[in-house]
Amino acid sequence: MKLLAQILNFLFQSLWFLLHGLIPRKIGRGDRLIHYSPRIVAQLLLSYLFGGPRIALLGDSNSAVFSRWTVMIRFDVVAVSIGVPGTRMDQWADFFETKTGRFVLWLLRPAIDFVNLGGNNALHRKAEIIESASSRVKSFLPESWIILIPPIHVDYFSILVPPDSLQKDINRINKALRKEWAPRVIDPSPLVDRDSDGIPDEGALGDPVHYAIRVVKEMQAGIEYLALDR
Repeated sequence: MKLLAQILNFLFQSLWFLLHGLIPRKIGRGDRLIHYSPRIVAQLLLSYLFGGPRIALLGDSNSAVFSRWTVMIRFDVVAVSIGVPGTRMDQWADFFETKTGRFVLWLLRPAIDFVNLGGNNALHRKAEIIESASSRVKSFLPESWIILIPPIHVDYFSILVPPDSLQKDINRINKALRKEWAPRVIDPSPLVDRDSDGIPDEGALGDPVHYAIRVVKEMQAGIEYLALDR
């Protein structure tokens, strides 16, 4: 059965990455999730040709970094990655209240969901709404896991926001996410900052905020362990 599941996921990922470029990444001029929904819905619908999703990765760009064929074929079950770069927790909450969002939730029913959100609430200076927004998302995905914001290079954004202020917002958001999702919390810090000095290790991030491929693969293995070891 495991081999069959692996084959189904391999076939699904291969077909999806062959076809996804034919589907518009975005429709319309807004920045709501509804404008990015065609690929989200298409990927989920396609997964049902192979038994439906067992693992779903959703959220912002640190979820989207998993959207590589070389990463997604490593899963032993059919997995979807529907992260949308630049999105916030409140935007996903709003999306799930739309008709399309409710359809997406229906399609996600068989999957164990891993949410990677919050970082853009800090970068967009919207940390103050994280408690209410995370509560809304959790109500839509009550059995989901949350992946906390990893250590990032806060100095990189100093032209936009004081580093100390940005780090304070990140800490506030991570605290709120821990409280809302406990005990289903994944802290990527040990993979990004092994010496716990608050600064990402060299090579842990591919740029100031996003996981390097090495960390992505390590997290993929951990996500699969949590999803399937039940």
